[in-house]
Amino acid sequence: MRKVEERTVFIYCVKDKIFLKKRSKKGLLAGLWELPSVSHSSKEIHVEEDLLLSHDIVEKEVLAEPIFLHVFSHLEWRMKVRVIYLREVPLELKGVWASFEDLTEKYSIPTAFADILHWYRTKGEIKIQKT
Repeated sequence: MRKVEERTVFIYCVKDKIFLKKRSKKGLLAGLWELPSVSHSSKEIHVEEDLLLSHDIVEKEVLAEPIFLHVFSHLEWRMKVRVIYLREVPLELKGVWASFEDLTEKYSIPTAFADILHWYRTKGEIKIQKT
C-alpha cells in the first residue's frame, strides 16, 4: 500500500515570472526544478507562511479545487495549490524566476508540477501581474 502525503504547492508570481527551486541532487526527482511545496505533516509549512508575512503580497489565492494527484510507486501526493502574487522578488528565495516560455524551453520540471502549471495557465487562473 502506498503512503499518501497531503501537500501544498506554492506558485509565487512577480510580474510575468514564476519562482522555481532546484531539488537536491539525491532522492525523489533529484536535480529537477520544481514549484515550492510542503507536506502538511511537516513544520516546513510554517516557514512558507512566515515568508509570506514578510512580503508585500498583491493578491493571494487559495485554490481548494482541484486537488492534484501524482502517484509514485511507493508514494501518492495529493496537492492543493496556493497562488501568491508579490510586488517584488524576495531576495531570500533561492532559485530562478522563469516566464512560461522558459518553463518549457529551459527547465526540466517534474510532471507533478508541470501538470499544475499547465492546468492553471490554460484555464486562465494565473493572472500575470504587468505592474
